[in-house]
Amino acid sequence: MNKCYTKVIENGCADYQSYYVLGYMEIANSKFLDGILYLKKSIELDSTYASSYYNLAYAYMSIERNDSALKYAKKSLNLYEDTIYKSDAASMIGSIYMSLKDEKNARYYYEISNKISPNNYYTLKPLLYLYPKSRKQKYGKYLLVSGQKRTKNI
Repeated sequence: MNKCYTKVIENGCADYQSYYVLGYMEIANSKFLDGILYLKKSIELDSTYASSYYNLAYAYMSIERNDSALKYAKKSLNLYEDTIYKSDAASMIGSIYMSLKDEKNARYYYEISNKISPNNYYTLKPLLYLYPKSRKQKYGKYLLVSGQKRTKNI
């Protein structure tokens, strides 16, 4: 695929998706800086393609450039329409805020993720960590007792 899309670019026929695929492949191969270049070109050609922003945020997270990651993750959250992807983008923002030691904003975005796609393990796990630290009473509704969801807050 890499050869094919590179050839498309060389022949001047590339579109945003060509650059997106190359960027995604570079990131999958841990070549984050190369992936960033391709994804930025993808965004330049189509500024409404949410997955380019999301994967750009992922690449920046991977090289610990959290301010840039946050910028692109928020853009992907605003652009995604699919609930699964939108929830994942909100969760990514929560994760970035956790890396920045900003638990208040992390909790806020994990709650958004949970509201969009309720009871996802990867959203509930950090919320269960954050709620007791913030002394929130609502965390009890996510605890499981004998395989059953609790109906009362603790």
